[in-house]
Order: sequence, then structure tokens, then C-alpha cells
Amino acid sequence: ERYTEKAVDFMHRNTAAKKPWFLYLAWNHVHIPDFASKQFCNTSIRGRFGDALAEMDFHVGKVLDGLDAAGAANNTVVFFTSDNGPWLIMRWAAGHAGHFFEGKTTTWEGGVRVPGI
Repeated sequence: ERYTEKAVDFMHRNTAAKKPWFLYLAWNHVHIPDFASKQFCNTSIRGRFGDALAEMDFHVGKVLDGLDAAGAANNTVVFFTSDNGPWLIMRWAAGHAGHFFEGKTTTWEGGVRVPGI
């Protein structure tokens, strides 16, 4: 929540001051140990991992809402990505690569192919 508040404040301040800005926001969600605030605990069928992912998704939405409220949405490029595939030794507690083979620490698609939106 603190990351979100600081990011939104940063965007508002710099947009209002008509200063160009760059925001790199790296949430610690969904890395082991997974954490979800009370609002998101036990809300998904994927356990703590799913709860943490749902919370991160909520906060991404808040940052995008803040970007719009700051009046900068039409003049900003947003890129969302992940750092690597799931941590295999943690099994389902650390995500799943879907139909891709393997995960984190490998050079197979499940380890290096990550989403980018």
C-alpha cells in the first residue's frame, strides 16, 4: 500500500509541476514469502500466492487510476512485466508457468519467458 501511495503522490507532484518524470515501481509481491494484507487474505483459490497476486493487481489499478487523476495518462507509456518464471521448488506456492516447460533458474521457456504488457 505504501508503494502505491508514494507512486501516486510522485506522479501528481511532478505532473502538476510540469516536470518530466520516470517511475520505476517494483513491488515485492509475489515473491516468497508471500504476503497479503488483511483485505486480501483468503480471497483466492490459489492460497497466499493468489491473495498476494490479487493485492498486487489491485494496487496496479490504483496506480493507473492515479496516473489518470494526475492528468498524465494520455502522455505516459506504462510497461508492466515480471522478472522470471515460477520458483519450481516452491511448487504451487510460487506460481505456475502454464504450458511452458520448467521455471526460474532455467533457460527453458517457463523460466525466461515472462509477460510484458
